[in-house]
Amino acid sequence: MDEPWHSLLVSSGVVALFIALWSHIPPLVDCSTPLRKCLFGVLFGFGAIVCMAIALESHSRGALLDLRNVLIVSSSFIGGPLAGITCGLLAAAYRLYIGGPDTTLALFLMVSAVVIGSVVHVRMRTREPQRKDALVLAVAFTVLGGALYAAFVEIRPTAEVLLHPTLFRFATCLLSALAMAKEVRRQGMARTNTIYSAIMAALPDCLNVKDENGKFIAANPATAKLMRAASSESLIGKSDYDFYPEATAAEFRAYETELVEARTPRTIEQYVVHKDGSTAWLSTLKVPVHDQRGKFQGLITHNRDISVRKRLEQELAISQERLQLTFSNMLAGVAMFDSSYKLLFSNDRYLELFPMTRDVRQPGARFRDIIRASLERGEKRVSSREELERIVELSEVPIREITQTQFDLSDGRWIEARINPTPGGYFAVYTDVTDQKKLEHELKSVNAQLEELAQSDGLTGLLNRRAMDQFLAEELGRCARGLGPTSILLIDVDKFKIYNDTYGHLAGDECLRQVAQCLKESVKRTTDRVARYGGEEFAAILSGTEQRDAEAIAEQLRHNLQQRAIEHQGNLPQVVTVSIGVATIAPGTASDMASIIKAADEALYQAKELGRNRVVCAQTISNDETKSGRRSA
Repeated sequence: MDEPWHSLLVSSGVVALFIALWSHIPPLVDCSTPLRKCLFGVLFGFGAIVCMAIALESHSRGALLDLRNVLIVSSSFIGGPLAGITCGLLAAAYRLYIGGPDTTLALFLMVSAVVIGSVVHVRMRTREPQRKDALVLAVAFTVLGGALYAAFVEIRPTAEVLLHPTLFRFATCLLSALAMAKEVRRQGMARTNTIYSAIMAALPDCLNVKDENGKFIAANPATAKLMRAASSESLIGKSDYDFYPEATAAEFRAYETELVEARTPRTIEQYVVHKDGSTAWLSTLKVPVHDQRGKFQGLITHNRDISVRKRLEQELAISQERLQLTFSNMLAGVAMFDSSYKLLFSNDRYLELFPMTRDVRQPGARFRDIIRASLERGEKRVSSREELERIVELSEVPIREITQTQFDLSDGRWIEARINPTPGGYFAVYTDVTDQKKLEHELKSVNAQLEELAQSDGLTGLLNRRAMDQFLAEELGRCARGLGPTSILLIDVDKFKIYNDTYGHLAGDECLRQVAQCLKESVKRTTDRVARYGGEEFAAILSGTEQRDAEAIAEQLRHNLQQRAIEHQGNLPQVVTVSIGVATIAPGTASDMASIIKAADEALYQAKELGRNRVVCAQTISNDETKSGRRSA
């Protein structure tokens, strides 16, 4: 072998040696800090020095034949400008130290190697070096180095002198760059795998990978715990048949085979039974992985124990079933609406209460649409279209507190609605209160009758003394406010004791009833009241009546009763007659009940003193004037 080739081969061995040494020092492969880049440059700088130290001189010019620049360009390619400059400075210092011909050319070639490697490194930016980057580096290094050599050395470029060494340097540079790029990627993958392994081990969920035979090739501690294995390492090389009953394992294997053939990931829920009899529910994601050529690489399985969730779901389902059963058997209708007034849920009784709109009252229906349908179909009556639209418009007014309302339907039924606001909407309870309404109506009727009885005289049917006093007090208040005069008539049956003694008490009662009837016929206005004041005395309260009109009414009453000609032998006209006292209060006059009754009673006493069967008017009670009383017979 020629000496130049011997020198290049030895130098290539040095290059290979230092690349191998570099690959076994991970911090230098990483080159993530300036210090590591400098140390990387120092390592390859020493490699370049070794290349020069063992190199042979060329016969033609005495130049050194070595591959120092391959190490320099490689250090710049992987470590960037800082590593390349460090390596180049060491190599340049040694080259200047040993001297010899073509030192300037050697320095230019070193500088060009640093520049070429740095440019390609910067071009890669933050990504890892690829094959195309190594090819670009080798081509640029060879072309620029050959051009510089041809420019400085004035010799004829023969194959022996230029072509063969240049091709050798190209091959060495390309192989070195490819090897170093691959090592960078390998160690990057190793770091990534370390991170993934740590994440995998820390995951609380089960994560594992199986090969084409269904055997574990990777698993985390959570998988070992699920499989009842001693450790994740003990799972490697084993399959589901080692941990599950044969039938369960066969089912898992058949599903995984189908999944690998389909090449699509799937998520399923599995109920598993372990060999020790324990059970669990798992949510399982299985992802078949294939390489770029379509070759199967492994089946990734992610398991999550959902036994607690399944138990809670089962309990929830039982609770919902019980709740549904409870709602279905309730006598009240129940409906739940969300915050936008959409019906979420209702029981059967709710639909039974509203048969005309049963088809509308379904989940998803708006409350206003339900109300509109109820009104338009006549389920609930409205007087006009305007009232219908107003009710629909007000149907979805926000409710902030419990509300209770009652409404009647066209079929005569009454419904009570109780609406409770909830955090997510409204909860409504509808109850048929028709029977309750009927009872309330009957009770009101009975109460009215009782009230009437409480205010009525049992014998004559007129108001009693208590009711008369209450009405008189109201009239006096109205009069005091200036809303009109008020008059009162006190009526006494003449010589009634003699009538009772002559005809008996039964006849006396009948006489009083006829007097009461005559009184009711004479006082006809709805604003007036007539009452039995006590014994044979009666009273009439005439609202808004002046003394003159009151006197005329009293005289008409006296005349009407006399015309009835009720026999009374103990009385001078031989018929039943009455004496009447009239008292009036002028508008705006403040007076109490005792004053006006006293005035009327005095007028009545005067009528009796004057011979009975006559009307006497007392002085009008007024703040500014007093009118004289009159009498008639």
